[in-house]
Amino acid sequence: MINFNINRDIFLSEYQNSRPFFQKKSFDFSITDEQIDEIILRSDVLDDDFKLNYKGKVLPKEKYIDGFQDIGKFRYKLNKAAFVSYMRNGATVIANKIYNEPLIYKFHNEVEKYTGRPALSSLYISYGGYNDSSFRSHWDTRDVFVMQLKGKKLWRLHKPNYELPLPTQQSKDMEHIVTCPKTNPDFEFLLEEGDLLYVPRGWWHDPVPCGERTVHLSVGTYGVYRNDFLIWLINEELPNHLESRKYLNSFNSHDNLEDYAELIKQLLLDKNLLKKFNVQHALKHFRSNDNLHINSLCNPSVNKLDLDKQISLNLFHKVEDLNSDLIANGILLKVDKRPDMEKIIKFIVNHSNVKVEEILSEFSYLDVEYVQDMLFKLACYDFIKVN
Repeated sequence: MINFNINRDIFLSEYQNSRPFFQKKSFDFSITDEQIDEIILRSDVLDDDFKLNYKGKVLPKEKYIDGFQDIGKFRYKLNKAAFVSYMRNGATVIANKIYNEPLIYKFHNEVEKYTGRPALSSLYISYGGYNDSSFRSHWDTRDVFVMQLKGKKLWRLHKPNYELPLPTQQSKDMEHIVTCPKTNPDFEFLLEEGDLLYVPRGWWHDPVPCGERTVHLSVGTYGVYRNDFLIWLINEELPNHLESRKYLNSFNSHDNLEDYAELIKQLLLDKNLLKKFNVQHALKHFRSNDNLHINSLCNPSVNKLDLDKQISLNLFHKVEDLNSDLIANGILLKVDKRPDMEKIIKFIVNHSNVKVEEILSEFSYLDVEYVQDMLFKLACYDFIKVN
């Protein structure tokens, strides 16, 4: 669906985390006004992830939502009059962390597959003019793929002057240290319907409406930081070593911290510990979004996938990264003890969205019911995605 127009390996080595790219007519997507309304209406307006930005600031909730008693339960909804007034005067409504929206997941999933990282999607809607930017120039602490769904938007980008900010280092909280350069932008892009812009974390950007409705989808990707590994070592491994359990005996002395520093270095460079961390992190954090297929998977009278169903793996890591171990949606699968399954999974990896009937044809030397049962169970455990 998305034409990134840059080979994935080239993107990972030359663009990810480092420089933006812009692609005209990257995708063909149709979303109706009713569908946009429904996404906003299904959002939790009380949640901090739902925002109304106005004149560079996030508006307090009481400015645009109402609480009311609804048949025994207290609920919240948009105050339509206030919401309309702010929007007509240049505000931007933001629905962050969109879940359970199949239209959005089509883009979301493609970005995850392209980057090899889990992602979160946000929808931005505005009717402002050139002088109605709802945001001050800022950076994001995640890499972002911007997809223009409706109208136009002008994006001005400045190179980072504080590289690779962490999630705790929001630009609005660091103005005492660094501010957006006052020079002309390093890049300026006018996004129109179907255009895509990749903005790495730390790049200053100021998205400005162009006097007409603008709707864009922002898909942010989240990598694993070196600090995550170090924090895991501090919590999980260092307490097992005597050096980490000693007191600091003086405010001003290093108390022979050289031995402690050497221990940390050894643990950081231990490949087995790095693999252990990556496995635990993936099991705990990485989840994909897929249809439930209730009538196909929950129906006791059904025990195999339709032949025309397309299959792909719910993986966030390269198969070779963990050798015989594969992780998807909290499931650790050791395929080295299942040689037939290992071959089938590798075939699916190399032929994404392959049909069930094509898998059966490729492995015709295996019992058909055995292969169908394997695929069905992998789908039930959310290890494979079924389309």
